[in-house]
Amino acid sequence: MRRRVFCLLVLLGNSWVCFRILKEYGYEGAWMPLQSIMNFSFPQPVGHRVLFVLLADGIQAAFPSLDYLKCFLLSQLLAILLAFEAIRRWGGVRPRRVVHRRPVPSDRHSDSHPALL
Repeated sequence: MRRRVFCLLVLLGNSWVCFRILKEYGYEGAWMPLQSIMNFSFPQPVGHRVLFVLLADGIQAAFPSLDYLKCFLLSQLLAILLAFEAIRRWGGVRPRRVVHRRPVPSDRHSDSHPALL
């Protein structure tokens, strides 16, 4: 139980640090206007992020006083949590045991074979 609580706290802590960095250093550039993306009036290169744009739209529908940037950042919090959880699970995968074959003698050792002496 303690291990699960610890893993959850590490997951939440790492996600919060990543989110704070995104919030402090991230910005809305002219190349990616969030309002246009959230209204689906922006061209296709951001099409892979539609799920999180839909989540940001849902957040804005629930809390209309939040601006586009805050809604988008909150949707990215879910993306960060999912990414760190995927990394945690991937890191917990143990590789299968590799069965080693007997090494084949190379040619350079063949002249030192006792039968050749």
